[in-house]
Amino acid sequence: MSILDRLKKKKVEEGARETAVPVSGTKKAMPKKDAKPAEKKEAAADTAQDAPVHTAAVLGAAAHAILSPLVSEKSVTGEKNGVYIFMVKTDANKIMVKNAMKEMYGVLPANVRMVNMQGKARRFGRTTGKKSDWKKAIVTLPKGQTISIHEGV
Repeated sequence: MSILDRLKKKKVEEGARETAVPVSGTKKAMPKKDAKPAEKKEAAADTAQDAPVHTAAVLGAAAHAILSPLVSEKSVTGEKNGVYIFMVKTDANKIMVKNAMKEMYGVLPANVRMVNMQGKARRFGRTTGKKSDWKKAIVTLPKGQTISIHEGV
């Protein structure tokens, strides 16, 4: 009985492969089983060109580089001179911070400096621990331009 089942499966699979099934989202048909290798490559190239490119994740990636503005006495005194300090992701770079400033605040910075900050050692009762490392971005705006980051403070 199992031999007959295998033969039936082969016939059903061959019949399914020979029929052309359109790929979802495209009007191209998949190549048949007995198609030549060159035709398979052409068909694969056609479907790759019709595939949509997901740029939504790429466009908003720069804005996620800035985590929050850093509020301290030193950062507030620097704002008088157009210098703002932000906490950014550890994998962010200067270009990402510049693009994020342009997207979030509508201002293109004149200069961006990055500083890797070491997490401080802390005690939790008897055990000692360490806070996470983080990155700081020091952003200098062109003269005459300001942003309001302390509206609710």
